[in-house]
Amino acid sequence: LVLDARAKGLSANIIRVGSLTNRYSSGIGQPNHIESTWIHQLQALLPSGMIPKSLLNLPIELSPVDYTADAILKIVTHLSTEYSVFHVLNPQVVHLADIYPLLQEQIKMPPIVKDAEFIRHLNHVSNDSLERNPYLHHLKNAVEKGKLAKPFAIQIDCQFTLTFLQSVNFQWPRIDQKYLKKYLHNWIQNGYFDTTLLNSTER
Repeated sequence: LVLDARAKGLSANIIRVGSLTNRYSSGIGQPNHIESTWIHQLQALLPSGMIPKSLLNLPIELSPVDYTADAILKIVTHLSTEYSVFHVLNPQVVHLADIYPLLQEQIKMPPIVKDAEFIRHLNHVSNDSLERNPYLHHLKNAVEKGKLAKPFAIQIDCQFTLTFLQSVNFQWPRIDQKYLKKYLHNWIQNGYFDTTLLNSTER
């Protein structure tokens, strides 16, 4: 509809955002935790008691909401009829392998095991339990088929948007350990993880 309206003379752009995460400046973020897909997936995985090794390669896109807002502002203040659609997402990805040791500092993380051991473990889990945890059931199937990363990593080409944002003096911040620690700590402080998982230093 927007594209049709543009064709009739409406001055507008379509802006699609990535996986919005906590503010880069403070690490504080949204109270509605369930909307963070990968955090929700991790929460669903923890009850299994182990993490399959191949999951460590899971790419995680983090677009801090304050920088995303700034990027959108840059686009709307340089509105152009020449361009129609922008994909505003941070091109830098981290992996669960980067985040796992940081989580270990704050909660008791399940051990990392070979995929075969993970599958054997879930084979002993009742079907009722798997049906109550759809993500775990889906993960088991993905590991068995050797397609673990594919269901979770939607590839979006944002190179055009990156080039445009660079032309208007916008750069995404570096997702470093300092930000990741603040980001993860915020989730834990907001009670998203079961308190029985907290290390003694966090109680």
